[in-house]
Amino acid sequence: MEFRKTFLEIIKRPKIDESTAIIASSLPFDDMTRKLIAMDAAENAENIPTGLIISLAGSDPDVIESFLLHAKPDDVAVILRRWPSGKIMNSNVIRRLLSSEDARILVPVLGAINTHFPESASQNRKRLEDLANHPAAAVRAWSRKLL
Repeated sequence: MEFRKTFLEIIKRPKIDESTAIIASSLPFDDMTRKLIAMDAAENAENIPTGLIISLAGSDPDVIESFLLHAKPDDVAVILRRWPSGKIMNSNVIRRLLSSEDARILVPVLGAINTHFPESASQNRKRLEDLANHPAAAVRAWSRKLL
């Protein structure tokens, strides 16, 4: 418990350096400890290097969703690639991600909806219609494909 608390203090620092991230990602945690650390660290995802996010997230849907809600836009695509096949994403998480106007978030999310969560397209039809007029061509194309 004490080690977990200390570890969290380290990875919650503003802007972790890459060498600290490499050391942290190589520590041998059991699955439950890794999940608890990851869930606590997710709110600071914008300051955590991508490699450490991937190491902490593993393939646990709850952890991945937490990181997606707090990640830098450029990390969303990398994190989504970790999504375990056959698992459903929380509709509130999808809705929140789709509320972004940033193409770096929208393009991978729309691609994931197409690949992993096609049923959520009908649940988010109004937003997809709005995105069909987005300034980014890739967002327009994906949203039209999902409609």
